[in-house]
Amino acid sequence: MLGLPTGFTHHIFCELDPSNAAALRIRAEKTGANRHVVVIEGDTNENVDAILSHVPEGSLTFCFADPFSLAPLRFATIKRLAAERRMDFLVLLATGMDAARNEPTYTQPSKQRVSETVGHDEWRKRWPQPNIRFGDFVANEFGRSMAGLGYHYTGLADTQEIDNGKNAPIYRLAFFSRHPLGDDFWKKCRRTADPNRRLF
Repeated sequence: MLGLPTGFTHHIFCELDPSNAAALRIRAEKTGANRHVVVIEGDTNENVDAILSHVPEGSLTFCFADPFSLAPLRFATIKRLAAERRMDFLVLLATGMDAARNEPTYTQPSKQRVSETVGHDEWRKRWPQPNIRFGDFVANEFGRSMAGLGYHYTGLADTQEIDNGKNAPIYRLAFFSRHPLGDDFWKKCRRTADPNRRLF
């Protein structure tokens, strides 16, 4: 990203692990010497003010949320970012590698992980549903919540499922924009990109 000839004017990287954050700073200095780069260390959900302080007013912003599971992804954080800036989102939804695998745990009344991810507890009234996997159900609930913020979402067909090369789904990539042009870009990317669907 930092090495692109025509790239973003500002880059804000958020990393929880201190050693990873340090390595990211070194890499950014080498590859993005002429770019505005900030590395914010710590829990992104707790650092929203710090993130927003580096986003220029009136800018068109792209946020890539890449959590390794459902736990780090809180809809309240997405909602706050979306309210403060003109922001498009590309979100990795851990549908297979977390949600589906941990369905018996996450559907317990005392567990709030799915509720924090989708932004509400109403999903419990809609689950279970016939002919849909739990991971896909969670992804769809997240999409519905994004639609509630004014983002375009018509269903799972708007997302890109990624598998491990053996037809086992591991996650979905979901793009959200309030502008039709953003959706057009996403459709073109999905149509023309050479998909890498293998984990390794």
